[in-house]
Amino acid sequence: MKRLLSLSLAAALAFLGTACEQGLEKEVSEELAQTTEQAAAPAAAPGPDEVFKMVDQMPEFPGCEDVLDPQEHKRCSDQKLLQFIYDNIEYPKEAKDAGVEGMVVVRFVVNKDGSLSDIEVVRDIGAGCGDEVVRVVKQMPNWIPGKQKGQPVRVQYMLPVKFSLKVANNEG
Repeated sequence: MKRLLSLSLAAALAFLGTACEQGLEKEVSEELAQTTEQAAAPAAAPGPDEVFKMVDQMPEFPGCEDVLDPQEHKRCSDQKLLQFIYDNIEYPKEAKDAGVEGMVVVRFVVNKDGSLSDIEVVRDIGAGCGDEVVRVVKQMPNWIPGKQKGQPVRVQYMLPVKFSLKVANNEG
């Protein structure tokens, strides 16, 4: 028997990855991305500190600037975000030992310069899982900022991360 560490990020993405680390396999499922509230952006010009929830062009994780097709660009950016989380997150020992599973949701702001701020856990399952997601978000590189009416603006981003421990049979 071996333990599979499954981390999934919610919203639909056609990406699935698996890798070994310290004798455990990590599996990142096909769910990811922006679970922002569907609020319409105000018609007035944005104020300097205004934080939008929905904009003309949502912020993106970097690494796909050379991809021109909009759908492929979005898919690539989502994959880069998944890969970053996949490469950096660790299932907290306390959570593994206690069998803690569930979804952590963090909220943060992507600023006009792409930096991240106001990182906070809005849903936690305890045992260090929320702290682990915050740690990983703090390590992220600057994003490509969101834009409203062609101008960079501050945008709120919600990132769900599901922690799940599974036991798999080694037979076969």
